[in-house]
Parts: sequence; structure tokens; C-alpha cells
Amino acid sequence: MIFEKAAADIRYLLDRGYPQKSAVGFVCAHYRLDIKARYLLSRTVLSHEVSGNGRQNFYPAKELKKIASLSWLQYHYRHGKYP
Repeated sequence: MIFEKAAADIRYLLDRGYPQKSAVGFVCAHYRLDIKARYLLSRTVLSHEVSGNGRQNFYPAKELKKIASLSWLQYHYRHGKYP
């Protein structure tokens, strides 16, 4: 339960523009979390803005198949390995 509260507090601070290292350090000191929890929180908790940007880079599986096959064909055509 403390871990979830700490993650919510870190996200709150990150959404308001605080640097990640400072936010994680402050919250982990407040909840008296150990170094492993601090490392885990620093790697997993992101601001809403950053996590939203990451979602824009995901493609559905069908799109990935099209992109992968196109890239494969372009590669082999350019290197003379495709008739």
C-alpha cells in the first residue's frame, strides 16, 4: 500500500514539473523506502505527459506486419537480392 502511495506522490510531483531524481528522492525519504524501492520507482513512474507520448509510438500488430514486410522488401531490392 505504501508503494502505491509513493508512486502516486511521485507522479503528482512529476506532473508539476519537478525533476525526476528530486521527486523520487523526496518521496522515498518521506516513506522511508529502501534503495531497491527507490530504483524501481525511478524506472517505472512517469509523468502523464511522458507516458502519453510513449503510447503514440505503438502500432497494432497488423501495422507492424505491413511495416516489417515493406522494410524487408526494400532492403532486398536495394541490395539486389530480390528479383
